[in-house]
Amino acid sequence: MRIKIEFKLSGKRQVLPMNYQYPVSAWIYKVLARGDNQFSEFLHEQGFCMENQKTFKLFTFSNFMFPTHSFGVIKGTDRMEIFADKARQILSFQIPVAA
Repeated sequence: MRIKIEFKLSGKRQVLPMNYQYPVSAWIYKVLARGDNQFSEFLHEQGFCMENQKTFKLFTFSNFMFPTHSFGVIKGTDRMEIFADKARQILSFQIPVAA
């Protein structure tokens, strides 16, 4: 299942770290915990185990998508500045219970 999220950005200046994937995944776990705390804990702590003992969380997410030419890297930092008033992201889940 795929879920498209559209964010409305407020304020005059938005700054994101270039490596924002960890904070986004933490946010996803928090949102899941609000709907089903046990499932969120299960995904975070254990995940689904395959026969070869490899574990999977079974969700992924896209990079943030901004309108064309609406962000730039702040020189000398690991941050990007967002000039847009909106952003999109797609979350993908393998299992129905996550949705």
